[in-house]
Amino acid sequence: MAQTKPQALYVEFPVSPVTYDEDFRKVTYKDFANAINGVAWCLHDNLRVGKEFETLAYIGPNNFIYPSLILGAAKASVAAQLDLMKVTKCKTFSTSGRPLPAETAIIAAAGSAL
Repeated sequence: MAQTKPQALYVEFPVSPVTYDEDFRKVTYKDFANAINGVAWCLHDNLRVGKEFETLAYIGPNNFIYPSLILGAAKASVAAQLDLMKVTKCKTFSTSGRPLPAETAIIAAAGSAL
């Protein structure tokens, strides 16, 4: 949806964590995709990338940060990518050119795991 209908509404959530009286924040699919990518890059840049991805906990307001964090962590996790490749029996990799460090780690790990 972020590519085909980026301005489509993904979710609305209350601006205030304690009342519905202060309006709602609208989040489009483009906003959501950007949040997921931002989380993935933040985790990649600040946590060690490897085969094992340590448990990550988040405590905060119940808003779209939760799904952004879950999907961003999955996107940044080598273990999650390897599991996806194994389940789907992926044997072919395609990149946009010279792989980024995270992609290189995933491809290298996949080569030894598959």
